[in-house]
Amino acid sequence: MDIEVEDIVFLFSVLGLFALFLYVKSFLGYQVPGMAILWVGLTLLIISHTYVYIKKKRDMKIEKMRYIFSIVPMYLILIYLTYQEFSNYERSEFEKMLFFILILLILIVSGIAEFVLKKKKELKSNL
Repeated sequence: MDIEVEDIVFLFSVLGLFALFLYVKSFLGYQVPGMAILWVGLTLLIISHTYVYIKKKRDMKIEKMRYIFSIVPMYLILIYLTYQEFSNYERSEFEKMLFFILILLILIVSGIAEFVLKKKKELKSNL
């Protein structure tokens, strides 16, 4: 299980996508375009990343693990945030940042899980 360039690019693309969302939402004050950027951008990134995995004939177990540990929780949080945005629920600043910290933690834990599984597989192959 190798971590290749497309894995790093995917991670930084997702972080850039969230930074763009924060910019549109916080500084420009647009709710709907910000949510559209997240939904469309995240979906396009997932489709393109899966296409690269298939094209390079990489192990799809890595991709499935990434979906389970990072993509599914991000979509669940995104559904909840979209519901709150369109129901005019007023969140405190702490509550707003808590969701983004949770998403960043999910991304970090996903990266650590990939690294640990890679090391575990290397140890098994050396025995």
